[in-house]
Amino acid sequence: MVVGRAWVLDAVEDWLFRGDERFLLLVAEPGWGKTAVARWLAGDDPAPSRAGPLRARVDAVRSRIDATHFCVGRGQDGAANPAQFATGLAQQLMSDDGVALALLAELSPETRIVQNVGRNAGQVIALQNLVVNQVDPRDVYHRVVRRPLQRLAGGGAPVIRTILVDALDEAPAIVGLLAGSGDFPSGVRFVLTTRDVPAVVDAFDDARLVNLSGAQFAARTDEDLRDYIAGRVGDRDRVDDLVRQADGNFLYAYWLLAELARGTDIGALPRGLNGLYRAFLDRLVPSGDAWLTRHEPFLGCLTVATPVAPDAALPRWLDWSRAQLNVHLDEVTQAVEHVPDPSEGDPGYRLYHRSVADFLVTEEYEDGGRRRRNRYYVEPLRQHERIVEHYLRAPDWERADEYCLRRLVHHLAARARLGGPADDLYRIVLDERFRFAQQDRLGIHRSLTDLREALDVALARGDLLPALRCVAGYRSVTAAESLSAAVFEAVDVGDFGRAVRKMSHYTTGPNASACWNEVLKLYLAWEAAESGAGARARELVGQAAPSYRDLGGAFLARIAAALGVSVRELGGDPRTSELYEVAPECSPDELQAAVLDLEPKIERLERHIDAKSEPVTSALMATLRPHTDLLSPESSSMLAYSLGEGLGRTAAHPIGRALIERTLAAVSRNPYPRYRDLALRQIGTAVLRSPDRLWARARLRRILRAGLDDEGVTFTFDLPVLLVAEGERRGLHFEELRAYVGQAAAQDDIWGTEMRFNGARAAAASRLGDPDRAYHLLLDGSRAATAYAGYGTLAVLSLIDRCHEIGRPRLAGRPIWGPRGDQTMPDMAEQFARTVQDPEFGQERLVLVADHRLWRDEPPPDPETALARHSRMGALDTRAAYRGLISARWSGAGGATARQVARLVPLALADTTGLDALLARLVGAGLERRGDDEVRALAELTTQAFTTGRPWSSGQWR
Repeated sequence: MVVGRAWVLDAVEDWLFRGDERFLLLVAEPGWGKTAVARWLAGDDPAPSRAGPLRARVDAVRSRIDATHFCVGRGQDGAANPAQFATGLAQQLMSDDGVALALLAELSPETRIVQNVGRNAGQVIALQNLVVNQVDPRDVYHRVVRRPLQRLAGGGAPVIRTILVDALDEAPAIVGLLAGSGDFPSGVRFVLTTRDVPAVVDAFDDARLVNLSGAQFAARTDEDLRDYIAGRVGDRDRVDDLVRQADGNFLYAYWLLAELARGTDIGALPRGLNGLYRAFLDRLVPSGDAWLTRHEPFLGCLTVATPVAPDAALPRWLDWSRAQLNVHLDEVTQAVEHVPDPSEGDPGYRLYHRSVADFLVTEEYEDGGRRRRNRYYVEPLRQHERIVEHYLRAPDWERADEYCLRRLVHHLAARARLGGPADDLYRIVLDERFRFAQQDRLGIHRSLTDLREALDVALARGDLLPALRCVAGYRSVTAAESLSAAVFEAVDVGDFGRAVRKMSHYTTGPNASACWNEVLKLYLAWEAAESGAGARARELVGQAAPSYRDLGGAFLARIAAALGVSVRELGGDPRTSELYEVAPECSPDELQAAVLDLEPKIERLERHIDAKSEPVTSALMATLRPHTDLLSPESSSMLAYSLGEGLGRTAAHPIGRALIERTLAAVSRNPYPRYRDLALRQIGTAVLRSPDRLWARARLRRILRAGLDDEGVTFTFDLPVLLVAEGERRGLHFEELRAYVGQAAAQDDIWGTEMRFNGARAAAASRLGDPDRAYHLLLDGSRAATAYAGYGTLAVLSLIDRCHEIGRPRLAGRPIWGPRGDQTMPDMAEQFARTVQDPEFGQERLVLVADHRLWRDEPPPDPETALARHSRMGALDTRAAYRGLISARWSGAGGATARQVARLVPLALADTTGLDALLARLVGAGLERRGDDEVRALAELTTQAFTTGRPWSSGQWR
């Protein structure tokens, strides 16, 4: 509980009610009590018990604090993770209906939001259980905090929100997020506490800074200390002595009182926390090697364990008995605390205050005006090694403790960052047995987080092969066809907890299936409701953000019926719910009429699919276009979509279900995700109207697998073409990779493969010093036919990127491109966009073409600027196009290309086509300096993991 400090209200009130600065920065030294004050302002400690002016002031300030975040706090991990920070703020801010609606609109822009949030429990619960489908924390912050607040402000009403963040110096990644918040609505403001750390303070140039440790507040701080100490020491003279000795530091006073209770002559204790900690250890550690053999290992483990050193694991790390540990804990009880409920994992121990760890990991410190070498220095590298060595001594991943599966890779990565070896890191994170144990007990998130961390280390160190292996590992985990099967297997045995853990894969990473993620939750809720697990069903409904109004509404109707509640209670729209109820049996005449209407349309779909059994070239497509019976992936999807209502009316009859089955078989083979998903939604709605639950289950699973796992047509030519060309230059022959490249070269299909492939060849030719050949390959690529305008738009934008990549950006603006050689590339891209069949999709493509033009007109950004801008982009295609252009511009500019491009790789892990181009640019930078053995290894890995783009197969499971 905070003592005194009421005077801090003066500074906060003046800023809050009379100031206009966005940030209030409360700065104080370690131990001053910043976190106690922050918690008091946030309402964690009681206000003054008696009514009066002070209580009214406290209540007024607390009423204006809308969200809080404590980067370091008791009983938790310190919450320094920037993504957790962003989602935590969003969860608090969304208690306001306006913010909740704005966030819903941001997460599901295609969803109509019912404007009665006060009664719409389902939508509010969905926000309270927010799961964000982003990898980069900047993306999370932008999508769930910045954009909803900006959207709310766009409605015209003033947006007044105050956010309090404590101990910002402990979370450098959060500093960057907050410092970039200058474009928030003017009424959104922040109270921040921090130590006087230049990297933090300097990031907020326009902040109002109040130095709470400053001389102007010394008298008030001493009065607060006097009240604190007097409550524990009766002797007034002794109180005055302790106040002088504490010198305004509450943590120092806490230690003084503890020493006094032990009978220590506190007059002999040094001033300052570092000196105090040294004196404590001087008394604790006898002469000899006791520090190195007993205390340094124990305290060292606590400096690096996160969030705590578990009760069971700690003695094993130290090779101590439990009795030895208990004895040692008694000796250091003043510096250590037990945390029974850490943010993750089992109960355990940690150092009492961050300043203790800071002292232990500091080699030299200031003491009495001179530099002193720390005899109690704890080397972080050695501490990480101690924990790592314990787990690597005799690894048995199936029996490993939870801390090992959660944090071993973290310690391995920390060891590598501190200059230690990285081989064990790469070996463990890519070990399939280790990953299986992780996923079995902790879910897939842990494996993906570890692969990302190992990838970051590899990219930072320039370890190219390990980096690509981590990328391949990440892709193999997220793309494994068995993942959706694992969800369904758990449902089959009624283990919905396991199903939810397996489902966690689909809530990780920015991917094209974001709406299908939410549909999967509703599917599990339906299965749970039908199985009698009502609480689990309601929980899953609450977790599902709105998506696909038609299919989502059908699921809610079935779930409500199974639970015996109204659709309104689950957050659904009662005005449309009757459209999705189980279909009654039709009369014979109605059924016959419906079948006569549906049958010829379905037969037309099936003829289209049969015609596609042989590869369709762009030339053949052009020949067939005049025939009205020809269906493209776009038009076939539109036709299937139009059948949805009729199929739903017949779903109660076997013949109707057979028609649904045939339609689903035809649509599932559509390799154009944008249009395929449109039809799948309607078919799913029809399926849910069938009273046959088992039949519906099987078809819904097929629909979910297509929506979740099928990325559609992708292109992976850059890296293979580059390595084949480099191999030929060296006299190395990669036959399997050459066969793949040869197969791509032979294509004349409707997806723009020839255009993409020639672009990849042009980039490789430029890398190998043949600019003329690169130019002619781009010309050939621009003249290749592409039947589908959505793909064609992206393919032409990629050719513009190639002009930058080969160092000749002005070429794109010359009227020498296209089938007749008379267009500029930007005009070609716009022409494709204007011929997209779906109006909404076409408008999106036109906006993308315009954005691409704006990006090209700007100077090439530095990586930090590029990453910040990328985080503010919402559409996945926009992000992919931006990554492609800036990486091409960096490559064309030369210089530190690999280091720059490496920053983008983690952002493209879910984008097969874009990732291929990025990896080629990463590998191509300095490829000529790599040895033959490394090039062979790169070619072998590429053959195994990075040749998945096969448009001639019309889309395959990733």
